[in-house]
Amino acid sequence: MRFSAFASSVCLPVLLAGCLTFAPKYSDVIFQKLGVVGTELTKLEILIETRAPQPVAYSGVEPLYISALASAKEAQDLATKRPAYLEGQPAAKAAELVAQNIQACWDAIEFSRKRFAREGQARNELDNIAIVKNICAIPKTMEGALK
Repeated sequence: MRFSAFASSVCLPVLLAGCLTFAPKYSDVIFQKLGVVGTELTKLEILIETRAPQPVAYSGVEPLYISALASAKEAQDLATKRPAYLEGQPAAKAAELVAQNIQACWDAIEFSRKRFAREGQARNELDNIAIVKNICAIPKTMEGALK
């Protein structure tokens, strides 16, 4: 019984404090913004699926791309501020990795958007969007792990 009291009153807080040193604080706003990105990309998939076999014009998908890009940008803006206030701490590297993965998500969405605008709907468009969704799921999973 004494060990349990000691462990919970001294050891547990010390261990938790150590975790805070190596991980940035979870941001619900970043997590929610990345959730919007996933939702918009899913809407894009559904739109293409429901219109098949007819291809979807770029004008029909542009608002979904823009919404996904805007949410990724908002998440990126918040995520890039964390390494600055964590400078010199081990948690800064983890925060930087989250920010880099959000940037990779934004880049993937923008690449897909530009290609769709330039060339129209590809035959394997659903596969392309699935890849973008997977890229964008990485920073969301990383942020969620910080809870």
